[in-house]
Amino acid sequence: MQALEQALEKKAGIVCLQEPYLGSLSHPSFTFFWPEIEEKKTIRVATAVRRDILGQWAVEHRTDLVNNTHVQCLDVWERHREKKA
Repeated sequence: MQALEQALEKKAGIVCLQEPYLGSLSHPSFTFFWPEIEEKKTIRVATAVRRDILGQWAVEHRTDLVNNTHVQCLDVWERHREKKA
């Protein structure tokens, strides 16, 4: 996916994707967070997090706050500080 390749070039750690469903979405440098919806074709958002920052940053998908096909909520914080950003 071109957007993720550009994100790597710009050293972006977290990428918010709109209209991401293309049958299947994967990338060797990113982990994906999806709304927990059974029908993937209805999903309109996804978040890609670069795998190499997951040791430094914690990313928690907060489906307890919102679990919707159009909105995502994530907590992100530095692990060494153990304090949410």
